Amino acid sequence: MSIEEIRIDDRLIHGQVCGFWIPYFSITRILIVDEEIGNDPIRKTALKIGCPPNVGLSILDSKTAADKLNRNLDKKDKVLILSRSPQPLLSLYNYGYVFHRITIGNLSQKENSIPICKTVYADPSDFNAFNQLAERGIHLISRMIPSEPEQEVTEMIKKISEDKSR
Repeated sequence: MSIEEIRIDDRLIHGQVCGFWIPYFSITRILIVDEEIGNDPIRKTALKIGCPPNVGLSILDSKTAADKLNRNLDKKDKVLILSRSPQPLLSLYNYGYVFHRITIGNLSQKENSIPICKTVYADPSDFNAFNQLAERGIHLISRMIPSEPEQEVTEMIKKISEDKSR
């Protein structure tokens, strides 16, 4: 399998993913890495309904996803990995699946979150995960759709974290 993009977007499968990201990379499978959704039949069904008919969908916890990705199953698939937050991707990496870049699309404002850029708000848990990912050499960028320029956010996250700890 070819991993085309690893993306954080708390909306998961929605119009921008279906209308822009899937065609841009000719995605044949979406892999959602999430510790909760796989055990929630209603949310799982909603995501299956929202997935384009010509695109496969897998919803796996981070350990199962790492095992599957490291075994390189489904060699013909072009995969978009989606996660609602950085924590499952940090776990994915810690379970042994190595990657070097994450695109952050949308992290909505929530309690105790502060803005990183226009569409990305992070709470203390998000900052912790982002910083650990950055320490592992993972490049963090923000971009809503493929035609937009990338916005480097790794250094912004580090600076905000440093400022908060003072």
